[in-house]
Amino acid sequence: MRLGFVGTGSMGGMLIRAFARVNLPQTEIVAFNRTAAKLDQLIYQNPSVKKIDSLPALAQSSDLIFLCVKQGDIQHVIDQILPHLTPEQILVSINSVWTLSKLESLTPCKVIKIIPSLTQEALSGVILTMYGSRITSDDREQFEAICQQISHPMQISESDIRISSDLTSCGPAFIAYFLQSFANAAVRQGQIGQKQAEEFIRYMVYGTGKLLVEEKYDFAEIISRICVPGGVTAAGIEAMEPLLDGVFDRIFIATKERQNHHAQQN
Repeated sequence: MRLGFVGTGSMGGMLIRAFARVNLPQTEIVAFNRTAAKLDQLIYQNPSVKKIDSLPALAQSSDLIFLCVKQGDIQHVIDQILPHLTPEQILVSINSVWTLSKLESLTPCKVIKIIPSLTQEALSGVILTMYGSRITSDDREQFEAICQQISHPMQISESDIRISSDLTSCGPAFIAYFLQSFANAAVRQGQIGQKQAEEFIRYMVYGTGKLLVEEKYDFAEIISRICVPGGVTAAGIEAMEPLLDGVFDRIFIATKERQNHHAQQN
């Protein structure tokens, strides 16, 4: 099987590096990028990836075509590859705005939409998956087997894409921002340095993640195990409650408004 990547920017490059790292059996990774120097650097760091010199050549030779370009460039790419697409191929788009139905209406191939996350850089986290009407159960099984090598694929409805991607794709940035603020406050209020504060938090988050995923703790259980009534943890949570009230609702509203703005430009 050949995985062809159009675009090697932030998400495209991350997916290529992740798949190259796991060395999928009987799978070849090829890529095209408008800026050749960027692709050359990626291939230098990942020698198993092969460079393709044109969009038509990539489309002709790939079984799965990952469309990892900006929203405004998608139509141009489709125009270039359309004469070379077949009903047996699968087009995989990472863009949240372009719908499955629109992509199906423009191409003869099968269509899948995914929302990856930076966490795939660590061969972890969630890839959200959505399947077009032409995708068979065998197609889905094969595709998810590929994704499982670098992530935990989870199927969602297209109507849930914004809220779900806020949690899985935007979420690491939201959490990192919160944790960075946590560390900064510790430096201001205590006698520890920035590096030490961030190191404490880094391993705390890693351990908490293991409790949630490997030990199957839920959020409430972690809170109850640590938060003794009247204790210092309880005091901290009491301080957070009024500050966090409505914060995440406002985040979801803000991202939805920005998504709608992008959709109107499409």
